[in-house]
This record gives sequence, C-alpha cells and structure tokens, in this order.
Amino acid sequence: MALRNSEHTQSLDLEEVHALAEKSKGVDSGGLRSEFVELI
Repeated sequence: MALRNSEHTQSLDLEEVHALAEKSKGVDSGGLRSEFVELI
C-alpha cells in the first residue's frame, strides 16, 4: 500500500513500515519475516 501511495496509508512511509516490521518479527522459523524486513 505504501508503494502504491494508497489513500489508506495516510502518512505512512517505508521507514515506518520497516520499523513496524522489525518490531513485529517475533519468532521467524521460516525466515520470511526477516526476508521482508531486508526487502524494505
């Protein structure tokens, strides 16, 4: 949504998305959450 400048993101930018994803990673047995954080 942030990449498409969706009206639903309001003022959210990729730095905020990265911070939220990093904080929400938790147990990542498959490594997909870590991969998402790297992609951001």
